[in-house]
Amino acid sequence: MAKRALLSRAELQPDDLLTLAHACELLLNSNLTPASLRRERDRGNLVTEKIANKEFVTPAEIQAMRERCRTESVPGAKPRPSLRDEVVGIGAYGKVMTVRDAEKAKLRALAESLPRRRKE
Repeated sequence: MAKRALLSRAELQPDDLLTLAHACELLLNSNLTPASLRRERDRGNLVTEKIANKEFVTPAEIQAMRERCRTESVPGAKPRPSLRDEVVGIGAYGKVMTVRDAEKAKLRALAESLPRRRKE
C-alpha cells in the first residue's frame, strides 16, 4: 500500500486524525515532540484517540490544548528573583546581604584559611 502524502495546513479539517508525529510537524512547526504531547495528555491538557495501538490527535484538540496551556502575565508583575538573590539579612556597614553574597563570603573565608602554596 502506498503512503498517502501529508495534507498541508490549509487542507486540514478540525476533525482530521493525525499521528502525534504529524501533528507536531504540521501544527506545532516541530517545536514539540510526540513525547511532549503524551506528557500534555497525561496532565489532562490534551485529548488523544488510540486506534489499533496508535495514538492520534485532531487539529481541534491541539488548538484546545494550546488554549488550556496559555498563561497570561499579571499586570505590573516583575520577574521573580532567584532564590540566591533573596535577602537574608544586613551585613557589615548596613549592606543588604543576599544568599549569593553569603556564599561568596564563605568561599572567600575558606580560600583565605587554606595554606598558601609556595612557588619553588
